[in-house]
Amino acid sequence: MDDKTKGAWLVHHTAKLQKIREPLFENISFAGKCGMILSQLSSDQQSVLSEAKVKALSKAVNIHPKTELPSILAELEDKKLIQQSSSGVECLGLTSSTALIHTAQIYEANEKKSEEDAVLVLAEEASILPQFENNLIKVISDRFKMPTNEAKGLISTASDIEFVDMQKIDDTHNLVFNGNLFRFDNIYKVKTVLNSLTLTDRTNMSEIENQLALKGCLAKSIAINILGEQLFQKLHSIGVFDVSAVSNDKEEVEYITRPGAFKKYSNFTGDAFDLVKAFVSSLTYGMTRSYFGRGKIRYLNALLQALIDGRELKPSTAAGQDYKILEARNVIAVSDAGRGMFRMRLLKKEVGEMALNILQQGDISEQSLELPGASITKYNRPEDTRVSTRKSVGTNDKLAKDILNNIRMGKLS
Repeated sequence: MDDKTKGAWLVHHTAKLQKIREPLFENISFAGKCGMILSQLSSDQQSVLSEAKVKALSKAVNIHPKTELPSILAELEDKKLIQQSSSGVECLGLTSSTALIHTAQIYEANEKKSEEDAVLVLAEEASILPQFENNLIKVISDRFKMPTNEAKGLISTASDIEFVDMQKIDDTHNLVFNGNLFRFDNIYKVKTVLNSLTLTDRTNMSEIENQLALKGCLAKSIAINILGEQLFQKLHSIGVFDVSAVSNDKEEVEYITRPGAFKKYSNFTGDAFDLVKAFVSSLTYGMTRSYFGRGKIRYLNALLQALIDGRELKPSTAAGQDYKILEARNVIAVSDAGRGMFRMRLLKKEVGEMALNILQQGDISEQSLELPGASITKYNRPEDTRVSTRKSVGTNDKLAKDILNNIRMGKLS
């Protein structure tokens, strides 16, 4: 496994560990959090961020600024990736891929346990192709000199934490896979797993694939109308398509995208921080539900190209409202232009390039995303919307507002 792939799994696993109370796989968690913070602080160019902004950016990825952030910053400084001073934190210009490589190097440099290496290998093995649990028990047991019962217990724990997904096939077989599984030629891989699908099921699944190929994204309600609730949940649970949730102060709405589109242009490692998916969801909102007077996106290619070229967009109301998710992840910088208007510029060029490629795959229409005209305040990753096991957690609107205020008032960007 190369360092970029390993770094992606470290970030993936850390996001899962943040949802449980038990302090398991501590070295994975620490390295993954270092990667998250490094991604939050870095942009295309070397930059200096104020202490207030650094703390706000850490809160945005669920890292406690008092109990966790100091040790993470110390590690990053020790690796000469950042430099702390009285004026704030200076960070090297890094891409997301480079951040993943540094994440893996931090993990390897620190003391780790064999079971931590094992759950990284487990995730990678299960992502190549669905595998029966018994086969993976043998792989883990042989490679890490682990007793069979311990390997079985480790896979069970990995499934409980959601490092991997596991589905019972019959009384003697469990199938192990994960949300990154069906990325290329997914219909053919689905057929190998879900051979119980009827001809009608396959026809309806193909119709969804065709619509996604044309439109880029599709309202979840449309997919359910075509597939039916039961088939929709079955296909979603094994990753045939991604479901993302976008929220504002009125409601939360889910829509589906083709995992293959993201795999082709950004792949799992390139989008380990889910920045591209968040960018696409925000742009989709700006195209479909905003209106001209506040900054409706009319010429997507021109807008994204301007951002990718490093230009600052003309002032608009939408810039201060529709991209709060991206602002909280340090993908864009927003500045107050007065009279309720804001300017926006892109900090991570590669994210813009990937988003442009994905959105160019299809014509995102008015039916793609049904949201009322209110600012987007929350984005739920596809990993968090798996219907079989994921739980929904509310967002504190005041906390989200405070984080963004601290980012914008951080002065230095």
